[in-house]
Amino acid sequence: KFRAHPKSYYKKILESLGSMAEVWFAEYKGKVIAANLMIFWGNTVLYLHGASSRDHKNVMAPYLLHWELIKRAKADGYKYYDFWGIAPPDSPNHPWAGITRFKKGFGGTEVKYPGTFDLAINKFW
Repeated sequence: KFRAHPKSYYKKILESLGSMAEVWFAEYKGKVIAANLMIFWGNTVLYLHGASSRDHKNVMAPYLLHWELIKRAKADGYKYYDFWGIAPPDSPNHPWAGITRFKKGFGGTEVKYPGTFDLAINKFW
């Protein structure tokens, strides 16, 4: 119900990364209402994907999931908790504006990284 990618995509991540990848769930009244796919690597916990149900929105399960994960990261000695991407600055109408408010609501420091690039090592013509 939560996936934007095919189920095989998530399965491949979990198989490829083994114990470095974990899926965390939030349940309410016996029903999963939120989930996070997290990567634990080096000194960083990375929020790769997340989803939540519109049902029981008032429970604010995504906040609980992240708070529990932040506490786990700290207890296990991780230095960084990376929420990954946010909308560009001063873009209140950007599709990620709401997600950005959610992520920034936890505090922290915004870090800018260079974009991704493709390196062609074989000619295709």
